[in-house]
Amino acid sequence: MQEDIGVKARLDVNFTDTLSAWIMGGYQSDYDEDSFITNQNRNWYGPWEGDWAAWGGFAAKVTDKATINAQAAYEEQGIWALALNVNYELVPVS
Repeated sequence: MQEDIGVKARLDVNFTDTLSAWIMGGYQSDYDEDSFITNQNRNWYGPWEGDWAAWGGFAAKVTDKATINAQAAYEEQGIWALALNVNYELVPVS
């Protein structure tokens, strides 16, 4: 019987036709660092390090073909992750 849980909640906001953002938070019960490292008896419902984690990002359409996307993530154990990209449409999507 599985006794652990993992929960995430996300909020998306469109500020304008060209700018949107999102935030998300997650919680997992019974985090155990030793179990996370050895993959034994770990909580598979929350695959981040620590009891909680937070994510956020935005998308900004800068031209008809280019959109800049950015994301940041933080886990309770002090791990940061950052990403930035440009999505450029080479040919029209039909």
